[in-house]
Amino acid sequence: MTQREQVELTFNIINSIGSLATFGAFILLFFKDKDKQKQIEKLNSIAKILGEQNHNLKKQVNLSVAPILWLNGAGTTDNTELKIDLNNKGERAILDDLTLKSGDFQLHSKSVPWDLEKDDHRFIFARYTGNKSINESEYEIEVLYHDNLNNKFRLEIAGKGSHVKIKSNLECLS
Repeated sequence: MTQREQVELTFNIINSIGSLATFGAFILLFFKDKDKQKQIEKLNSIAKILGEQNHNLKKQVNLSVAPILWLNGAGTTDNTELKIDLNNKGERAILDDLTLKSGDFQLHSKSVPWDLEKDDHRFIFARYTGNKSINESEYEIEVLYHDNLNNKFRLEIAGKGSHVKIKSNLECLS
């Protein structure tokens, strides 16, 4: 073998070893990337589980402080006064505002803000300003309130005379 052939053979052997080393490095990177991908997937699943637990915990906390407002009827007197009995069988509600949305009435004795404790009630008073019978007069009243965590709610009351019902009771998004 000539010296030139020996140099070419040595060069080819070195090239082959370099190619094998490069191939080995790619295989190592592939397995490392697979391990990293598995770690990323595990972390994502852990984050998702923690997010769900946090969401469930937040729901439980909100439910533990939630007021549950309900109406125990209404009454009228002398065709001049409407009295609605608002009750709370949940946790403390802070009544922020009472607003007449429609009807021939004028709300009075608002006294807001008002703490409506658990198992307590409060009357909503409205003076009739119309000219037909109070029992034929329809009205809508909005009650804005919040709980101990400052979650805000809007209760809509609708009625006709002494017949009253809750139209909606929603948590406000703001």
